[in-house]
Amino acid sequence: MTDILIKDIENFVNRLGVVHEGQILQMFADNHNIETVEWCMKELVSKCRINYDRSKKMLSRRQSVNATSLSQQLLTKSAWLLAYMGEESVRDYWPTEYPCQLLIIDEDDTVYDITVFTYQTLSSLRMTVCAKRKMLLPEGVEDEIVHIAVLPDKEMADNIKKLGFDSYCILGERNKPVYYSWED
Repeated sequence: MTDILIKDIENFVNRLGVVHEGQILQMFADNHNIETVEWCMKELVSKCRINYDRSKKMLSRRQSVNATSLSQQLLTKSAWLLAYMGEESVRDYWPTEYPCQLLIIDEDDTVYDITVFTYQTLSSLRMTVCAKRKMLLPEGVEDEIVHIAVLPDKEMADNIKKLGFDSYCILGERNKPVYYSWED
């Protein structure tokens, strides 16, 4: 059982590049006790299969990754939504190219597109989000993807309301996503 968990944690880190240890604990806590998940993380670090920055509680893949790049920071932030869904609810996930950060397919085959906004990226994202979606979907095909915006605060919601997001969320206590509809 721990061999599978070790591979799942390593895959999580390798696919996302840089993650917070809390994301791993949240992702796998429904099926495994915390001590087992922590032991598996330590095992991966001790065998040099992933890196660990103790001061920031961040884990990263062995290949070179720039943890301070904006794109990696946005991807790491979007991973909180994935982690809180938990491994039981997620069939697959993968990082995507700018402007969105992450696509998630759940066990019901619903596809989620996660885009993280910051005040630094707001103006460029407002220009590129709609254009990118139009490029990806052939004309006449209905967009059935659930588009979720991750915002720093509710004040930003008015700035992106017309961009076609189905909902938005703000990371609350312990980085737990708090979801809002446009009517809230």
